[in-house]
Order: sequence, then structure tokens, then C-alpha cells
Amino acid sequence: MKNNTIKRTLMLAETINLVGFFEKFKEEKIKSLKIRDQWNVLSNIKELTPNVTKFNEFREKLTQDLSNEYFGSDEKSEEVEIPQTDDNGETVVDENGEVQMQQARRVKEEYMESYNQKVAELNTELQNLLLEKTTYTFKPIDLDEIVDNLDGDTNIELQDIEMLSFCDVNSADNGDE
Repeated sequence: MKNNTIKRTLMLAETINLVGFFEKFKEEKIKSLKIRDQWNVLSNIKELTPNVTKFNEFREKLTQDLSNEYFGSDEKSEEVEIPQTDDNGETVVDENGEVQMQQARRVKEEYMESYNQKVAELNTELQNLLLEKTTYTFKPIDLDEIVDNLDGDTNIELQDIEMLSFCDVNSADNGDE
């Protein structure tokens, strides 16, 4: 391969998708690639992971702060009894057909407007972060060569090739924006 590194500019949302994709790919499909390509893809994902981790920690902190402010005491929320639901969102009933109830917290009516406003601000802030772009330096792979060398019984699919294109040396998107 001619190039030792390539630069790509990715939005944080793309970065998160790539890291998430890689978890499944790593478990099931990476061994279909040559060792050099495996190493390059692994190195590239390691380049992306810190930004994903920082975003997840930041999102968790914002969410926890909001939860603490509105649900951490009886000042802005109250204990209520609501129908219990299962993993599919269906109401749980007992053998007599009675709805099972559970304890939960609900924002008090007088704080609902400020709560909804803060949720909207949090969502806007997170959406803006997801659009932020970062330029990364990657170790390239040659997807044309990889595709040409795949045997007929490979478990690599077209969507895998598409996701790996972020570090393809032949990609038309050179990331220089």
C-alpha cells in the first residue's frame, strides 16, 4: 500500500456509529480480513474511541444532573403510583386480571415547563455536539483488494464494506474539508 496514513473528517455521530459497528464486526467478521487489515482497522477504531467515550460521559453527566435536579428530592417531583409495564411496554396484570402498580417519580406540575425546557436544551446541546467534525489520521486499508480477495463463503456483507470505507485508501472522500 502506498500511503502510510490518510486523513478523514467525521462528524461525531458518524464516529459513534463506526465504533458501535466495530463491536459487532470485531466479534463476528474481522478474522475474514488479512492480519495487516485487521491491525489497521483496530488501530483506526482506537483513534475514534476517546471522542465517543467523552461524548457518552458528557451525556451521562448532563442526564444525571437533570435527574438529580428534578427527581432527587420532593421539591420538584413527587412519588406516584403507575401501572407496571414489561419490556415490550405492555401493562402487567396479575392472575386475577388486576393491573400491577409500581412506585415512580413525576415532575410536579409547577415545574413541568422548566423541566421540558431543560430537556429541550439538553437535546439541542447533544444534537449540536453530534454534528461537530473532527479530522482523524488513519492507517489505510484497500477495500478494492479486500473485496477482490474475499472467498465465496465469507460472512462479510456489503454494509460491512460500506462501514469500512472510512479508512479506505481509494475513497473519493479524502476528508479534507
